Amino acid sequence: MHHPCQARLAGWLAMLFGDWNSHRVGTDFAWENYADRAFVANRTYEEADHRRTDVRPDRELLAACYVEIARHAAQYLGRAGALNATAGYRDHPGRPSGPGYCIDRGYLSAELAPALVDFAVCDTPDLRRMSDHLPLMAAFDTDELRTILWRRAEVYVPHDTSLATADEQGPTCT
Repeated sequence: MHHPCQARLAGWLAMLFGDWNSHRVGTDFAWENYADRAFVANRTYEEADHRRTDVRPDRELLAACYVEIARHAAQYLGRAGALNATAGYRDHPGRPSGPGYCIDRGYLSAELAPALVDFAVCDTPDLRRMSDHLPLMAAFDTDELRTILWRRAEVYVPHDTSLATADEQGPTCT
């Protein structure tokens, strides 16, 4: 049996980084301990009269066969610090002190993962003073990346060929 990601078409490569204001699958918090209701609403969703930790972006990107870069770096490159918190290291009124949050994450097409050689959450006193989020750093082997990017892409061809013009350039606009 093949993993569903193996059936995905090659050639559609992407790398996404962002402040997701959501958490990794498997993360949960006791949100009732937070007085800052706007903060809670921004990182949870309501379901059956209960606030649930929002892991939906992570779950959906993983289901679409994207690789979360920090997880990959921790598991395959031995970079345990890749999973460190990126936000929540400052005390705020209405929020309990304690562990930070990893709400800033990067994802990439699985085809690009072999080119990843390093990943880190950059954490210095100066960076903590500048922002309430820490920057992420991803490094790639440029030769491997070049090999991946120069591979012949498999292009999706629709079953309904009436959408293609005679010279197979795509739909005709009339």
